[in-house]
Amino acid sequence: MRGTPFKAIIAAALLSSAALPAQALAQAAASPPALDQKAFAKQETKDREVVEKALHVTSFAELEPMVPQLQKVVANAPARWPVIDRQPGLTTIRVNDSQAALIATVTAAGVAAKAGQGQSQVIAVFNTYGTAAFLLGTLAVEHRQPEEALVWLERGLAFQPDNLMLVTEKGSALILQHRFAEALAFYDARPPMDLLDTLANPDGEARIERSRGFCLTELNRLDEAEAAYLKSLELEPDHGGAKAELAYIRQLKAGGAKQAVDVYTGDKAKARKD
Repeated sequence: MRGTPFKAIIAAALLSSAALPAQALAQAAASPPALDQKAFAKQETKDREVVEKALHVTSFAELEPMVPQLQKVVANAPARWPVIDRQPGLTTIRVNDSQAALIATVTAAGVAAKAGQGQSQVIAVFNTYGTAAFLLGTLAVEHRQPEEALVWLERGLAFQPDNLMLVTEKGSALILQHRFAEALAFYDARPPMDLLDTLANPDGEARIERSRGFCLTELNRLDEAEAAYLKSLELEPDHGGAKAELAYIRQLKAGGAKQAVDVYTGDKAKARKD
């Protein structure tokens, strides 16, 4: 079985299909609440605790009971919550854990100085709402429910369009629907990344290239697919999924039969050898 390699935040055991509540889907698509800064700061602290707890589970089976809480978190998201929030005198980078926050704070300050932005303060904070949307979308993809995944992922992309985890996971949902050309166009329409974008999405470019390679393979554009996977390996040299896809492309070029589409997440994608 082959699949497109998407690296999720947590390692996962595949779950049986279970529909997410229609009420929650409607809530996700609804307009975000009006923003009162003081009240929002208090709410975001509560929401961050929920998401941080979700990130400490060890399987999707443990994450499942937290779905209603995560849905409420996404419903609390502001209209704008970019990964890189550039304001006069202050750049905020939203990351997923305390270690990444420390690294991002120190490194981003150096990047900003090199870019001639030395007078601008750079801070890192926890990415509460983008991470919540990603977890819900990933869970729906694992359930093989792409329509529901797209609700959460598009809701997340509405307030955080520069989150490459949301971008690649939306592509995963489109791929499950065999919408390969649409997924490829979606990947290719993203704006170019600058130094801070690369910092906030350290393996994002490699994931995008692997995702592009998968779509190009399914569209029988094999030379382009091969180039995309080779580029991804320049960025992440030891990814087993990319190497497996290159071997599969060589088989296709030699007249081999096409294999069924599936989607892998987590370490299984990175280490696979099929």
